[in-house]
Amino acid sequence: MFKKDICGWAGILLGGIALLLVITHFMAGPFAPRPSLESLVATKTLAIKHAALDALKGKPVVEEVKRAAWDIDRILLAVTGIMATGAVIFGLIGWARKEERRIAAVAAILGLATIAFQPAMAIVAVIILVVLIVGIVQALLG
Repeated sequence: MFKKDICGWAGILLGGIALLLVITHFMAGPFAPRPSLESLVATKTLAIKHAALDALKGKPVVEEVKRAAWDIDRILLAVTGIMATGAVIFGLIGWARKEERRIAAVAAILGLATIAFQPAMAIVAVIILVVLIVGIVQALLG
């Protein structure tokens, strides 16, 4: 059974691990330390001040492009994306090899669910925000 449906089972394994990682990261993350809002605003304000003073003095404005460092959150996002895509691909390969349809379908569905998890949670958050805003406005207007 396992030898015949190897692509489907590999896709299920990849998709299951990827979904577990993305849900864990969503519920327990972010894991990398983030700078506070105050420090971000202060840094940007200082950079704008220095750029404005340099422009007034006639100096060319130099744009500094900083590449974001690879922290644990970014690595987890990349790994889960790769694993989810691998699950979908294994599911499609299993379907093309005429493996058991249910196994190939589960592999593809797990991969697609992992890919769709974070955008779906963002949509749910926006809906909750809209409901809260409507409730506050209704409470204020009577």
